[in-house]
Amino acid sequence: MRKLIFFICFFIDCTALFAEDNFRLRGKFSDLNNDTLLVSYAAKEGERSGEVKLKVPVTNGEFAFCADLDEAKKAHFMLKSKTDQSDKSDFYLFIVPYESVVIEGTMEDFSIDGTAFYKDLAQETLVQKPFIDELKAIEKRYKMLLKAEGADKNLLNTERNKEMEAVNKRYEKVAYEYVKRHPDKEATVDMLLSLDFHYILKGIELLTPEVRNGRFSGYIDNLNRFVKVVTRSIEASGKIKEGTEAPDFTLKDDRGNDFTLSSLRGKYVVLDFWGSWCKWCIAGFPKMKELYAKCKDRVEFVGIDCQDTDGEWRAVLKDAQLPWLQVFSGDRNIDAEYGVTAYPYKVVIAPDGKILKLFTGESSEFYAYIKRLIK
Repeated sequence: MRKLIFFICFFIDCTALFAEDNFRLRGKFSDLNNDTLLVSYAAKEGERSGEVKLKVPVTNGEFAFCADLDEAKKAHFMLKSKTDQSDKSDFYLFIVPYESVVIEGTMEDFSIDGTAFYKDLAQETLVQKPFIDELKAIEKRYKMLLKAEGADKNLLNTERNKEMEAVNKRYEKVAYEYVKRHPDKEATVDMLLSLDFHYILKGIELLTPEVRNGRFSGYIDNLNRFVKVVTRSIEASGKIKEGTEAPDFTLKDDRGNDFTLSSLRGKYVVLDFWGSWCKWCIAGFPKMKELYAKCKDRVEFVGIDCQDTDGEWRAVLKDAQLPWLQVFSGDRNIDAEYGVTAYPYKVVIAPDGKILKLFTGESSEFYAYIKRLIK
């Protein structure tokens, strides 16, 4: 009865305050007191901002927000007070037009209730939970064993990864069977990323036309495109090696001018593949600025934005104020041609156009390498 009253009050309050909105969420987390949830999701098609960012107040663990959506979005919720990942401080949840949801529990473990879509999503989480609990138990045991005197960290890490891989393999099979049994449920879309990478496209093909072309069509299109890009990247990664010729390309810069990589022949070049959705890419910009200030006379930097809309790209450029050349990949998939499978990804190119070094992630080795290069 308490949950029913909670949901009814939420619906009445949100309807009165946000009459034009078509999505409503209310939550209550026992591990929160007074804080702020930073909520972000893709903007409506055609809006230049690229991303909606909201600050949702949390009072005594309770919070609520409403939105006007054109289609389903995967929203990211993060606590403003948490600047590290020492504990669970964020989560993702689909927000869907003409639906309402109530979430209760903790940041790490909460129940879902609401209208039709969220009731289906709640059933799906019951399928996932045993595997999530098993993974948590493995991680807890690993941390306990790590504290023992004389613990071999490398051996324990290898054993942990092996156990987790076995659990994930079992879960992938269960997830694929779930997709096959429920192709007519929109909540099944949430299960697609749980599939083995090579089965995601098959999972998409199983969806009924109503689900494939309905409220989740934009998300599914992006997922379909992403999987194909990564597949091409994996195929290309075997060809892109140190000592090989850097593939030439022509892309538009932020002023609308054409930039061609081969125009920088005779100079050292750093290609930085990044995206607005990549927190490590954004976090690395300040250190990149410091390095650029020291070596800009010897090395040309080229930032290549990947898997973004034009609006999302320009929003980051406005905030970050990056002093080196920035180009927009859009749907050109230059990252796939370079075999990029993780971000940020940096390619160091010699004056003769040959690849000198490849760096995946925000690596200290990259900064040390460039400093040695310009000595």
